[in-house]
Amino acid sequence: MLFSVKPCFQTPILSYNKTKTDLVIKMSEENNWIYVIVLSPGEKENLFGIYDPAEDINFIPFFQNRDEAIGFIYGLKERIEEDYEIQAFLLDELAEIASQSSFLIAPVDGRGHIITS
Repeated sequence: MLFSVKPCFQTPILSYNKTKTDLVIKMSEENNWIYVIVLSPGEKENLFGIYDPAEDINFIPFFQNRDEAIGFIYGLKERIEEDYEIQAFLLDELAEIASQSSFLIAPVDGRGHIITS
């Protein structure tokens, strides 16, 4: 199934650094499965994305485990108007989808903070 990405929020990313690719590569080597939020699951599904106007970047948050994704989405439940679900993805697959959609990917914890180490 083809996925597209839908930026849902505009938010500043206070600790984001575009050179953090080493962390993503390390995570890829340790565990290929990550979790993402899928909006409108089914035929018209989109990956949940965020736009940072200060940095002028779009990114897809991903989570190391399902519990962190649940914690993150719990804080946004009232702001998301669409149905959603948490799905497991291969990190390489997510990176390819993000690249095709001109999005970056970022590891995020359950509180919504980008993981930097």
